[in-house]
Amino acid sequence: MAKLEYKFRPSKTVQRGMIVDVCRRLSVFAPLPEYQYVGFGGLEFIDFDLMHRALGITNMTSLEKDFRAIERYEFNAPFKTVKVLAGSSSEQLIYVDWAPLSIVWLDYVCELERSVLETDIALLCARLQPGSALFVTLNAHPEAVEAKRKEKLAKNVGEDRIPSGVTGENLAIWGLADVQRTILTDAIEEGLRNRPVPAKWHQVLNIRYADGGKMQTLGGVVVGPGMQKSVEQCGFGELDFVRTGKDALVIRVPMLTQRERLHLERQVPLESGASLDLPGLSQEDKDAFLAVYRYERLAS
Repeated sequence: MAKLEYKFRPSKTVQRGMIVDVCRRLSVFAPLPEYQYVGFGGLEFIDFDLMHRALGITNMTSLEKDFRAIERYEFNAPFKTVKVLAGSSSEQLIYVDWAPLSIVWLDYVCELERSVLETDIALLCARLQPGSALFVTLNAHPEAVEAKRKEKLAKNVGEDRIPSGVTGENLAIWGLADVQRTILTDAIEEGLRNRPVPAKWHQVLNIRYADGGKMQTLGGVVVGPGMQKSVEQCGFGELDFVRTGKDALVIRVPMLTQRERLHLERQVPLESGASLDLPGLSQEDKDAFLAVYRYERLAS
């Protein structure tokens, strides 16, 4: 069961706002209310609330692994058009109608695993319509004992999927996130390449954050033949948090008092060449504030 109180997970809130901003750009492919949203609602359905209010999406499906509490999830669904399927994603994704364009957010709490790659990702790569968006969130916190890190990764995904040269030492800090992104990207690209009509993966997000343990999110768009111009028209590159390669955006929400936050908010958006003014605040914290302030209160 998903934990409550998202207000105590500020980086998660910022990430959620960035995902919504990316999804707004999908209107190049079709009006956003024509998309469906598929995700893990939990008891608070925060993502579902945002997808409806910000994008106008009404066709929504929540996959809830905790089938014993399914009545409680159904009670907490925020809108009458939210369908709740009882069971894990590997069990229930097959029952979703994939005819519409889709926005899918697989917001796992686990590390990358075989079931994610061989069931969830394989199915989505086979069935997502071109113009659909896929976001995958994973636990990226490395094993504490260096000697056990590679062994655990091999157990999770299979030895054959681990890139050559990976060691327990370079799986430390954000090293596991680097490797998981490579493995996940390879799986997505292979799955899209093997469709009857091959498609391509256009990455738009590579995010890392740590409200507690380290987490990562990879996101992108399924691009069909002849759609490259439409992808360019989406203007993803205009969003300063978009990352299309290995280099990741690390979300960091600065610790500020309410008075400090209000003082900074009165100064934004900054005019060209201007800088934030707050006595005693480091430039690093000022930069972090500018990067996230638009998204901090979306789920509050």
